[in-house]
Amino acid sequence: MNAKTHVVLIIVLTLLAGVALVTMTWAAPGNALLAPGGAPAMVAYQGEVQVGGAPYTGNGYFKFAIVNATSITYWSNNGSSTGGSEPTAAVQLTVSNGLFSVLLGDTTLGGMTQPLTADVFYQSIRYLRVWFSSDNITFNQLIPDTRITAVPYALQAQEAVEADTVDGLHASELMSHYQNVVIVAQSGGDYTSVQAAIDSISDATADNPYLVWVAPGIYSEMVTMKPYVHLQGAGQEATLITSTASGIDFPPPATLLLANDTSLRDLTVGNGGTGDYNTSLLATAGMTRTLIADVTARAQGSGVSNYAIVLIGDDVGVTLQQVTALAENGDNNFGLVNYSGAQALMRGGTFTARGGSDACGIHNADGTTTLEAESVIALGENGSDNNYGLWNVGAAAATLRGGSFTARGGTSAYGINNDGSDSTLRAETITALAESGSSDNYGLHNLSATAALYGGSFTGRGGIRAYGISNDVGTTLDAEGVTTLGENGSNYNRGLYNVNNSGSVLHGGSFTGRGGANAHGIYNNGGLTTLEAEGVIALGENGSSLNDGLYNYNFATAALYGGSFIGRGGGNAYGIYNYTSATLDAAGITALGENGSGNNAGLYNNAATATVTQGVLDGATASVFRTSGSVTVSNGRLIGGAVAGTVTCVLVTRGTTISTDGSTCP
Repeated sequence: MNAKTHVVLIIVLTLLAGVALVTMTWAAPGNALLAPGGAPAMVAYQGEVQVGGAPYTGNGYFKFAIVNATSITYWSNNGSSTGGSEPTAAVQLTVSNGLFSVLLGDTTLGGMTQPLTADVFYQSIRYLRVWFSSDNITFNQLIPDTRITAVPYALQAQEAVEADTVDGLHASELMSHYQNVVIVAQSGGDYTSVQAAIDSISDATADNPYLVWVAPGIYSEMVTMKPYVHLQGAGQEATLITSTASGIDFPPPATLLLANDTSLRDLTVGNGGTGDYNTSLLATAGMTRTLIADVTARAQGSGVSNYAIVLIGDDVGVTLQQVTALAENGDNNFGLVNYSGAQALMRGGTFTARGGSDACGIHNADGTTTLEAESVIALGENGSDNNYGLWNVGAAAATLRGGSFTARGGTSAYGINNDGSDSTLRAETITALAESGSSDNYGLHNLSATAALYGGSFTGRGGIRAYGISNDVGTTLDAEGVTTLGENGSNYNRGLYNVNNSGSVLHGGSFTGRGGANAHGIYNNGGLTTLEAEGVIALGENGSSLNDGLYNYNFATAALYGGSFIGRGGGNAYGIYNYTSATLDAAGITALGENGSGNNAGLYNNAATATVTQGVLDGATASVFRTSGSVTVSNGRLIGGAVAGTVTCVLVTRGTTISTDGSTCP
């Protein structure tokens, strides 16, 4: 099929029980209804296909897969898709005037051999990927994937999916509705020890769950939970389980060891260990369908490494709902460690690490590890060396919606550090801030990794170098509508630092560098480094020496489509500084240099190549300042000072004057 195909996303997903998905917005599984018995079910998908710009009518052939943000396949129509790949079989559907509908999971349809089950939607961020063909030979993937929200998650039967429910019951109803309730109290209960109460239970199953309710008090013991045994306290500051558990190997023993098919809520777990590794809450391989809700976890001993929460190993799947995690007083402190294949789903909550050498609010690391977080607050502060709000490293994947990620103090501070080959970050409308590091402060440090950003703000402040976003060493950045700021670094302040064979694609947004010696809105530097920017605002201002909207340098390539580039104040101010074998291709831009005590130019070109079409170049010293290299301006407008150096002007105006000979600039 050679004609261009696309889908108009007027999609409705419904559960057969009749619950309709009203809007395509973020919805965690906990917002879904429970399907009876957890049986396989079907979800209706409706859409419109156009071929060559016109609604298509006839037989259509469709392939379907449900994936996450990193293209891991959780379901496909015939079970053959892996890694988000196209399934091998298609489902034939009738398309009338562009409209089609299908029941995903309906195994009576040819090519649809896989039912939908609860496991597909166990964690919240899922997308429907669709391929279409009119001839059942050539298939086109429809772009973009469609975000799946609340209703399909209703397939998660008999799970504790709401933060305030266990087995579908509100916390206030637990005592009266649970058939099996064991009470722990320091006097008057069934047991005085939490572990003794759990050990007394031998027949807990999915159909016969237990609740262990713990009265107010301090319980000094280590606890190991069991499947289908739910543990609930009387409140986060009322019920405290604490120990000094410590170990020399990682993962270490913990105050409380979680289990699969269980929940922990309404209490505090503490660890005051002084050994090498000290952990409050721990989940290891195979512990899945586990909920932690309205829980405080604190690791506060004077040991080497303190971890409030550790999730480690394949098949670990834990939901953290409104959790407060704090690690401090160790040499290294981590609020949450999600590691080595674990999957963490986070909804709200605060994750703080403080002091020592390194402090990290959330550490997401290693291989197939995934983190999905909505509206969390992560803070790393006062570590003497490095502080991280979020540290995503070692091919791990992090998906963030809302929330704030802050690093403060030490030598280097990273609001988010996305680090290492195959590490991926997808972030929507987040706030990332790094400040008060004595050397470097990065709102986002993207190193040999991939980041996709949608809205949000990224700020680096103080130290020697302050960068809103640093994109370094073969890194890929795709940013839409973001706001970045680097300010108050004594030497360099950059909104975006794109260097060393990295590539950045920017759609809208603002990029500001302010203060210090040199301020650059966007700094693009190094062979094979590429910048593609559409409709951006880039501003460098108040640097004592040099201020540039865009600094394009040293064999780097920049392609600009619309937008404004402003350098303001200091010694020299250039809207665009194009230097040393760099290449600039710009269309429809505005470039302004103003208020510098030295030179002010819209475009400064030195030993580089610049082509500007339909642009406005403005500077009091020179609209275009060429010392060497090649500059061509066409169908544009010059304002301010006369052109300095030899510049080719084609149909360029200045006031009422227009160049006509293709060489002389007005």
